[in-house]
Amino acid sequence: MSTKPAFKGEQGVLRYPDGRSVNCSFRLWVDERRGVQLQCRHPQPGWVHGEREGTGPHLFEAVEPDGTQLVLSGALFAIAVRSQRHDLALVTYDYNGPGLQLTNDSAQSTRLTVRFRLFNLRFSGNVSTQSALPDGGYRLGRDTLSLSLQGRALSIVQLDKYDAITRRLTSKQEECAVTCEALCSVEEPAGLVECEAWMDLVCSLLSLAAGTKVSWASYKAFNVDNSLARQVHRAAVLGRFSSASLLSLDDPQSLRSYLESAATQANAPGQFLELRKAIDAKMDAQVGGYLETRALMASVLAEYLASAYAASRRRTCRSFGERLQFVARELRLPFRGKDIQKLNNTRDSLAHELRFRTDNRRAEYWRVMHFVDCVLLRSLGFSGHYISRETRQLQSLPPLTTS
Repeated sequence: MSTKPAFKGEQGVLRYPDGRSVNCSFRLWVDERRGVQLQCRHPQPGWVHGEREGTGPHLFEAVEPDGTQLVLSGALFAIAVRSQRHDLALVTYDYNGPGLQLTNDSAQSTRLTVRFRLFNLRFSGNVSTQSALPDGGYRLGRDTLSLSLQGRALSIVQLDKYDAITRRLTSKQEECAVTCEALCSVEEPAGLVECEAWMDLVCSLLSLAAGTKVSWASYKAFNVDNSLARQVHRAAVLGRFSSASLLSLDDPQSLRSYLESAATQANAPGQFLELRKAIDAKMDAQVGGYLETRALMASVLAEYLASAYAASRRRTCRSFGERLQFVARELRLPFRGKDIQKLNNTRDSLAHELRFRTDNRRAEYWRVMHFVDCVLLRSLGFSGHYISRETRQLQSLPPLTTS
């Protein structure tokens, strides 16, 4: 189902890289599953014949009746001929190019409410009120997780059809899908860029907890009168859904406590990791490809984590095994001498022979992932219960003593 057109323009211009331009009438709307849809109708029926993906117009310009300018740059990448109407269709769901931003500058207030659409997050809420937002997109209730991160209020709200969507994900009928929206506010339009970066961090922290790639691909910003001020679609990396969470997502208070603490630690002066990159690498090592290549990626990540922590403590270690031992001891990880040796053996076999040391391939792979999980959690100051990748059982990281 598509939303109503965000802008009601009548005439626009399609411009090609080679200088060609064609006047056209157009219609613009947003499809809930496929993203921004731009449909243009022009007076030259033969013009679209022979077009190929990526060779079409790269710039669309239009002027609204009230004088508002609408410019979509680098946006038209997929062209389709519909029946005999010779329409052009733009789809940005799988768009791999510059971001698309639609701005209604003629009617934009200072304070904006921003709604990010999040992929793959499955959770339980902590709010039990029964009210509705003006646009009727969803209902507040048990479906909402309300929290404060880095001084900014955030509400994560399940979509109306959340249960049906998550059933399709867990049954593998879909690889990824929008499951919820994250609501926050900015005091002025200029704060949207900072808000995007902040939401990227929130998605990384959620990805680590959920054990699956949580990301946003679009958002809408609303004025105080609930009119649409801006909507943005970007080329986001969407991961395949996984239900193997690292932390319990059915305990709202525990998830809230983790997020609020982790958001503070993520940007703390003593943070020793490129945290978002490390979590993204962990997600990549979890899905897709052969088990050997995923384990090799996880081993490289484990070496980065151990090296970064040792360097932050000005500790010189001569080998990978020494770095693992140092990190396990300092961060009080559940890895002893034999475990460290097994990790070292797995890394060496994969790095030099691209094969596992033993026939128990999955045990070796999950042991490395378990180590990665523990270091990432510790980098965020985490202590408490988590689900071990290696044993599939609940384990605990003890509080760290401060010197």
